[in-house]
Amino acid sequence: MKKNKWDAGQLSKITADDGKAYERINANDPSILDKLIKLPGVHSWYIHEAHPDLPTKSSMRTLSVFSENTYGWIIGANNTGDVYINRSTTDVTGTQQEWSGWKQLVTNAEFEHVTWLSVTLDKSSSIGDRPVEYVKWGNLLLLRGHLKANREIICGRIPAEGLPEKGLVVSVPVSGTTGHSKLYIYQTGELKLTGLHAVNNSGVTGYYLDTVDSLN
Repeated sequence: MKKNKWDAGQLSKITADDGKAYERINANDPSILDKLIKLPGVHSWYIHEAHPDLPTKSSMRTLSVFSENTYGWIIGANNTGDVYINRSTTDVTGTQQEWSGWKQLVTNAEFEHVTWLSVTLDKSSSIGDRPVEYVKWGNLLLLRGHLKANREIICGRIPAEGLPEKGLVVSVPVSGTTGHSKLYIYQTGELKLTGLHAVNNSGVTGYYLDTVDSLN
């Protein structure tokens, strides 16, 4: 009777007997995929922070779901609370291919909340009516503020990380009169205003850096 009761039941484990991760991947173990494809089904994992397959230098607790044809995915959170997902592109014939890469999952609240940072201004530059700030938001660079600066010299800096190899050039309106100038954003993060087309060049009192620019 007891045997018949469990014949149609699910007998494989998702966690260890003590409720902890079912499997462990140590720092010097083979790739995560090499281990996962030998355990089809649903399993929980602890992956050591020094393992080269991880997206960050932080240990992860993960859940994997793999079918018998070695196709599946793994999702996990690291010690800082960031959540990532990855999947195997191994096909139904058993030909092992590469992982499509870790993708970080971001909530709407996290994506919509941005923290503006101050642009580092050169000594010859100053803030006008509004603080001069920037934020890198996804694949966009946002600038805002009123800048007082001399043209044709470096007037400020932002971090170079994520900027295009050839930099950016955007048109910015001037204050004090009607007109525009060009703002160069170099790959190094340096900022420079150049050129001027205005109704009254001598009436220019500053530059409005209210722009949204693609980084790719």
